[in-house]
Amino acid sequence: MTRLSDYPQHNDVGILAAPDQMTQRRWEQQRRRREMFDGTWREQLITAGKKTVGADRLAGWAPPSLARNLAETVCRELAVLWDQPSSVAHDIEAAGRTVTKAWELAGLQQQMQRAQLYTIGIGSCYVRVKGFARSGAFPRVGYEVVPPDLVYDIARDDGTGQPALVRQYMPRPVDGRLVWTADEWDIRDPESPVYRLMHVTDGDGGAPRVVEEVTGDAYVYRRADGTPLLPYVLFHDGPPRVGLHDPEHRASLFAGALDVAVLYWLVVHVFRDASWPQRAVGGLVPTGGVTTEGPAQARKVITMDPSTLAMFGKDPEWEGPPMQWQWMPGGDVAQMSAVLEEVASRLAVEEGISPADLQRASPNRSGYAIALTNVGKRAQRERFKPSFRPASERLAMLTASTIRAFGGPDLPDTGYRMHFGEIPYSPTELEARRRHAIEMVEAGLWSRAEAYRYLHADATEAEAEAAVAAIPTPTPTPTPTTEPTDAE
Repeated sequence: MTRLSDYPQHNDVGILAAPDQMTQRRWEQQRRRREMFDGTWREQLITAGKKTVGADRLAGWAPPSLARNLAETVCRELAVLWDQPSSVAHDIEAAGRTVTKAWELAGLQQQMQRAQLYTIGIGSCYVRVKGFARSGAFPRVGYEVVPPDLVYDIARDDGTGQPALVRQYMPRPVDGRLVWTADEWDIRDPESPVYRLMHVTDGDGGAPRVVEEVTGDAYVYRRADGTPLLPYVLFHDGPPRVGLHDPEHRASLFAGALDVAVLYWLVVHVFRDASWPQRAVGGLVPTGGVTTEGPAQARKVITMDPSTLAMFGKDPEWEGPPMQWQWMPGGDVAQMSAVLEEVASRLAVEEGISPADLQRASPNRSGYAIALTNVGKRAQRERFKPSFRPASERLAMLTASTIRAFGGPDLPDTGYRMHFGEIPYSPTELEARRRHAIEMVEAGLWSRAEAYRYLHADATEAEAEAAVAAIPTPTPTPTPTTEPTDAE
C-alpha cells in the first residue's frame, strides 16, 4: 500500500487504503515505479536479490548498491522534451506572451522535466494548476507535479483521456499530527461542480470525512462561458490500455532494471570479496573472527584483504601434515561488467532507443551508462511530441483560465499552440541545415515557408507563411556584361 513515507519529506503515520481493489492494484504498480525515480527502491532490490540467489547467499554479499538504476537512466534520456525553455503562441500575441510569462515565473520548465520522467516511466502523471489572487497585482499561478499513485480518478465520457473527478491524496497537519487528507474536484455535473476537502481515516478503509465543500457559483475554475474545469491536466505516454492509466506500463524495463541492479550488486560483491586469489587450507583452523547470526544459521566471519596475513592453528582432528593452496579469483569483474553493458544496451534498444544514438566515445563511459547523442535526443523529442502536445496545450488553456479567474486579464480559452524548445545545433549542423534548406528552395522542391518550417520545427503553416512574408525578398544582383571593343 502507499504509505505516507512514500510521499516526499513526510513521516510514516499510516497506510493509505484505496477506494477500490482496482485502484489499489494500480497504486501498487505505480508506486514501485516511482520509487525507482525517487531513490527509495532499496527494499525492491533486496527482494529481487533474495528471489535471484536466495536469502542465505545474499547475507554474505556486500551491502546493496543503488548506484545502477537502468530504469531511471533510460527514462531520463527519453524525457528531453522540456530540457530547453518552451513557449506558447496564440493569434493574439499578448495571450501567448502572458501564458509563457506565467510559466517562466512559476518555474514550470523544471517541474515538467519531472512530469515527463514520471509520465514516460509510470505511464501517466498529473500536473495541478493553482491560482493565487493578489490585491492590485497580477495573479500568481503555481504548478504541482502529482504522481498518479496518489490520485483516485474517474474518466470523462467524451473519450479525451481526461478525468471528470480527481481526488488527490496528501498529508496535512490535523490536530497537531500529520494525517492523510484529500482534495476532491468533481465536474461530472456541469451545473453543480464541487470541491471537497476530506480527512481520510487511517488505514481502516472507511469513507473519507468531508470537512469543507465548495459548490455552485463559488467554484472558481471555469472557462469564460462558465463551463467548469478541473485544475488538473493528465499527461499520458500514449493511449492508456484501460481507463485513464496503464499500470503495466514499461513493465519489462523495470523488471530488467532490477535484474541488472542485482547483477551489479553481485559485481560489487565480487570486487570487494572475491577479486583476488581464493585460499584454502587442510588440517588448519583459522583463528580469530566474529560469529554472526544469519537467516538460517550462525556464520563465522573473518575479515580478509589482499594485504592481510591470515592466522591458522593446527586442527587436532587432522591426520598428517597441514596443507595450504589457492585458486584463481572467484570472479572476473571485467567480464561481468561487460555482460552488464550488453544487457543494459539491449534493454535500452527495446525501449525505442536506436543503437546508433547510444554514445560510448568517452573512455570513462561504459555501455551501461546509457547516454544519447543530440541526434538521438531530437529523435526522442519527435517521438513524444504527439502525446505531450495536446496535454501541454491544455495546460496553457488552463493557465489562461486560472489567470482570468483570479483577477487577471480576460485571456481566450482556446487557440494556444505549444512550441517546445529546440536542442541546440552545433555550428557545423546549423550550416549544413541552412545550406540544405537553400538548395531545396533553389531546386524548386520546397517553398520558402517549407524551408522555414524545416529550420523551425514547431512552427505552423500560418506562422511560417507570416514569418517568410516579413523577410524581404533579396534583389538579384545583375550579371555584368562586357561591351565589345572596336578591335573586336
